[in-house]
Amino acid sequence: MVVGGYEFPWHDEGKLTELLWLNVSSLASNCLDNNFDVVIDYIVFPEHLKYIEKLKCKYNIVLKYVVLMANEDTIRMRDRKRPRKRLWGTGL
Repeated sequence: MVVGGYEFPWHDEGKLTELLWLNVSSLASNCLDNNFDVVIDYIVFPEHLKYIEKLKCKYNIVLKYVVLMANEDTIRMRDRKRPRKRLWGTGL
C-alpha cells in the first residue's frame, strides 16, 4: 500500500491518495465481511470521507470519527524537527 515514498502527499495530484483510499476501503471491507471491527488510524480529510461513507452504508455500521489535534505550539515544534525537505508547513 502506498503511504509515502518518493512523492509527498501535498505534491501528489491525487493518484496516490486515490489509490491509498481505494486500498484502505477494500481492506476495511474485507475485515467487515469477516466480522472484524475496523479502526482507520490515518489522516482523513473531508474529501476522503466518501470512502468511509460507502462502507457505512454498505454494512450499516456506526461510524465514529475522532479528531486529534495538537495545539499550534506543538505543531510548530514538530515541524521544526523535520528535515527541511519534509516540512509540512512553512518551517516556522
